[in-house]
Amino acid sequence: SNVTDTIEPENITNFTKIESDEQLYAEVGKPVQWIKYIELENEQENYEVNIPDYAKNISVVKIENGGRIKINKIKVNGLNQNDITGNVVANVEKIDLFRLLKELFSFTGYVAIEKDKVKILRIEEKVKEIEIYYETPAPTIKEKEINDFSKEVVISSEFNYKDVVSYADIKETKQEGVKLYWINNGSKEQIKNVEYLDENGNGWIDRIKWITPHLSNQTFIIELTILNVQSHPFVGGNWTIRFNTTGVAN
Repeated sequence: SNVTDTIEPENITNFTKIESDEQLYAEVGKPVQWIKYIELENEQENYEVNIPDYAKNISVVKIENGGRIKINKIKVNGLNQNDITGNVVANVEKIDLFRLLKELFSFTGYVAIEKDKVKILRIEEKVKEIEIYYETPAPTIKEKEINDFSKEVVISSEFNYKDVVSYADIKETKQEGVKLYWINNGSKEQIKNVEYLDENGNGWIDRIKWITPHLSNQTFIIELTILNVQSHPFVGGNWTIRFNTTGVAN
């Protein structure tokens, strides 16, 4: 006689239809924001997914009927995460993502990073379409005074971040006295897309901000001509800052 095996629905492999990771807002000195989007073929409970072991402040959002609902029943390597997710996706149905991400608090204390190591995130609710938000270690910034008109600023990361908001405080001068250059294969190329800031509101530029396209052995130079109120350069007014950005591609 013929024997027919019956396959129960819960034993059918639930294929991941779509999975993608995207870096969001990145700024020197602040954790970098990421979103992992997953869509499953079928709704599943206790779905498990690997996330980087160094990921922090993990939150999960379920997309359902056109809305977004924060999921509280999640575990990472078997541990409950209810109280450590912070406000990454608070009021997510009304979320202004980039405003919220910029307001997230900074944190430190990362130990040595094993980039290939992962941890298991379990979602203990039925889901089919989800967004996972998490943070990775910040690009670091260190400044070293060389003399009254120069200082060295080193920006570094173990990760190949892109579009990193970078900035430097400078001696007060007029906007026309500030130039930013990128050293590209030994040649000096001026960067035009620079934001000039007057942090204390006295009419003089005291900070500049720009986007570092990616952290991989880049050097920036700021040449600053210090002007007094009569618009005459101070002696020794050419003030140079070198920015070394280092990183290792994933």
